[in-house]
Amino acid sequence: MANDHAPAAPSAGEEETAQGGSDAAEPRPTRILGLLDGPAVKPGRLSLRVVVARAGETLATVTATPNGQFAVDLENDAGTSGPVDIRAIAADDMVLGSVSLELIAGQDHTCEIPVPGATPESAVAIPEDPPLVDVRRATRLRAEIARLEDSQVLATGSTQTLAAALEPLEWLGGLRADAESVLLRDPVATSRLRTVLLAYAPAPSTTRDEPRVSMRRRAQPPRGSDRTSVVNPAGLAPLLAGAVLAGDEHVDHQNLLDGLSAALWTRPWLEALERAVATGDVPAMQTMMGAIPSPIDVPVSPPGGIPGFPGRGPLGNIPGKKLVPVKVSPTVLDFIPHFRVPINMEPSDHEICLITAALEVAARVRALPRYTITALDQPDACAGAVLTMTGTGFGPKGMVDFPGPSKPVSALSWSDTTIQVVVPPDAAPGDIQLTILESQFQRCGREYYVYRPGDSTVTFNGGIPVATSLLVNYSEGDSFAEPGATVVVIMAVTDHPNVRVDVVARTVAGTVFTTTLPGGGHSFDFALPVVTTPTPCQVDVTLTGLCASTTLTRIITIAQQPRLRVAHFEVTQALQRADNSVRLVAGRATGVRAYVLSGLSGFSYTGDADQVTGVRATLTVMRNTVPVATVAATSGPPVLGPAFEDADRADVTKSFNFVVPVQHLTGPVELRVNAVVDARPFGVSDDPIPRTSSSRTVDFHPRKPLVLIRWRMRDDTVSPSIAAPTVAEWHADMVGAMDRFPVGDWVVGITPGIEELSTGDDELWTEDGWQDRIDDLDDIADRYADNGQIYVCVVPQQDYGLNGIAHASETRSWPRSDQHRVMLVRRGLPASYAHELAHTLGLHHAPDSDDPVNNWPERIDARLPKATEPGTVAWRASDGKLFAAPWAELMSYKTPSGGTYQDRWPSVASWDILFETLA
Repeated sequence: MANDHAPAAPSAGEEETAQGGSDAAEPRPTRILGLLDGPAVKPGRLSLRVVVARAGETLATVTATPNGQFAVDLENDAGTSGPVDIRAIAADDMVLGSVSLELIAGQDHTCEIPVPGATPESAVAIPEDPPLVDVRRATRLRAEIARLEDSQVLATGSTQTLAAALEPLEWLGGLRADAESVLLRDPVATSRLRTVLLAYAPAPSTTRDEPRVSMRRRAQPPRGSDRTSVVNPAGLAPLLAGAVLAGDEHVDHQNLLDGLSAALWTRPWLEALERAVATGDVPAMQTMMGAIPSPIDVPVSPPGGIPGFPGRGPLGNIPGKKLVPVKVSPTVLDFIPHFRVPINMEPSDHEICLITAALEVAARVRALPRYTITALDQPDACAGAVLTMTGTGFGPKGMVDFPGPSKPVSALSWSDTTIQVVVPPDAAPGDIQLTILESQFQRCGREYYVYRPGDSTVTFNGGIPVATSLLVNYSEGDSFAEPGATVVVIMAVTDHPNVRVDVVARTVAGTVFTTTLPGGGHSFDFALPVVTTPTPCQVDVTLTGLCASTTLTRIITIAQQPRLRVAHFEVTQALQRADNSVRLVAGRATGVRAYVLSGLSGFSYTGDADQVTGVRATLTVMRNTVPVATVAATSGPPVLGPAFEDADRADVTKSFNFVVPVQHLTGPVELRVNAVVDARPFGVSDDPIPRTSSSRTVDFHPRKPLVLIRWRMRDDTVSPSIAAPTVAEWHADMVGAMDRFPVGDWVVGITPGIEELSTGDDELWTEDGWQDRIDDLDDIADRYADNGQIYVCVVPQQDYGLNGIAHASETRSWPRSDQHRVMLVRRGLPASYAHELAHTLGLHHAPDSDDPVNNWPERIDARLPKATEPGTVAWRASDGKLFAAPWAELMSYKTPSGGTYQDRWPSVASWDILFETLA
């Protein structure tokens, strides 16, 4: 019975297969490793296609790296061996160079293709590895939010809210170089990435309640593969892959992914904001700007600091790295679906493809042999010298990558144990690396390159030291700082015993700060001098090595930044108190005056104390929080000062002045003034641009329209007769009333057949003649139904006995007829026109007009003051002129001090009386 369970004896062939089993070596592909060499191959994002062909048949096509390397794998078949042509092809299919090669199946081959020259346009564009934050989309989003904030669609501070949401993503993007280096088993980058991401991960746990479901088996809900985002999926992929590969075990993997997920907390908020901006969803944007998720504070450095990199700044590789193997979980793909917390979206299909491609690169690298550089014949060599390197595992072909900004360079000679190379001009001290392309493949529409890993046991001492990071005043470039401010310098320079760093900061007045430091990472600060005008401070950082020195310069402009402030905001239609208590009328010409201060103290951009120039202001009209109009200032101050006085209200040159479109002025309206240093003088920062805003909600009250009947009179009492004023002259005089009355709607009508009248026998050279003539006009008005219209007759501009005369509406008993609203006024007297028109509406004379000699005036109106009230400033809409109290009242006979008789103006009292009369 035991024999019933024994396996049957295999045949000879079966036994051979069983014995060979999984140990049987699979056939190796035929591999061609090559290098394009010549002027057409330039470091950058351009490359060439490489075609392997035989007898007109293309066997393979690949894209060379930007430094000219390529790797072609040909699967072994009957046609693999034999001669082939290898050609460098331009984008226009032009052959730029070629070589012939005799292939042997299953073996590695090397070649160099000379490429004498090509235009950049003929090369193949290699897709740029995108940053984590899509710069174009982020810039467009910033610009749109800034525009909406300026027009007050969004509240002040919206741009700062957006910046706060972008900052952690931009900061996290600085880890990408480390994440990509993790794929090459760089322990320094691995340690740095782990330290940063674990700072955000939840407390480590040995168990997880949520089961791990392989993404190859789980149900796939729609992931929105067409989703667009300010976060680049291709920029996120290296971070995801690096986070996985930097883990030591399953739990560590998940914690790293959770940490990365937490650091990306603003991604869904930004995506939602982009959608709201694209659709013009203003309420959604307004809500989001007040409800940004609680941020995780991105620290200056995570707990314990970032190894080898002090302080905050762009994160990059530090010279002197040693490469060692990194343990990788065989089921890392199972963690990809778990890269999400409630605030994050699940990766899209495209993102998963990019992640798995990055992991495939890592898997291929793990299977490769390592190189080791063990000796340099001239470790102190300078640019132009021939350097011989010895070691092991150099492979058949590659390029030499010196520390510093130098791109990989071709070698003079190359073998598995010896390389000769010319030291490039921008080489720096540190560890030399080799760029040995082993294979390449295409995934997700991109080309991926696999390089042999390795390290160096010796250090290159020559070359010129470089700064991998230099932040002066927390800026990579030139910057601005306040007088007396503390400037922080953070730098990471070539870390080598032969490197010295000299820092000197100076202004025209002399040296501000100096220090000498060794190579490596440093952080220090110094104080700027107190200045009263914009002053540049030059900071020179000189790096000195064995071969040469290089100096990096940053300019800090010492200047007190303007802190603009709207000190006073006034809305007026004819006159206004400082507290804006004078009521406003719907549909009437309205002026806004905004008094903006520089916010400077003990500093100036003009030479005069506390002044700044180049300020522009706009006015936004909003109804129910929605902008309906934006207007620029009609005039503004050439310079802004530090203080505001009430007397400035009467000086048109001290304020930004606006005229508001009348069609938007009805009911409650919000008026918002925005001021910005637009034409920034030297010393004013661009980040952030100094700006301010202030708003006032005002109510525009509807009032009755005034209906005027247009009459014009010629003078026939003289010979030749004097022509009647023209229609244009009649309307020009009416502007005097439109400037002064609380009326938004003016209607002008005519009486058919009698628009132009004659003096007849009534002479206008005497007061009695005026009285007789207005009585005649009142009789004419009796013919028409009196619906509140006012009959306005303008006579020629002659030296008559009176300027004008008027009747108010009055019902009288028989035999006297009713009295209608009729007025008679000389042409060219706008204040007299308004004066007589006010009489027709029931106003009498101001008490300051009492003249006992001439017995003027006939009636005094006790409701009126002698002059405009203290604290009021008048604004004439027709020409923008301002009148400060006290000023001669419109209903007086006084000539204003500092003005003409036709400059008389209504007081608040007369404005209020007319306001109520027309209610």
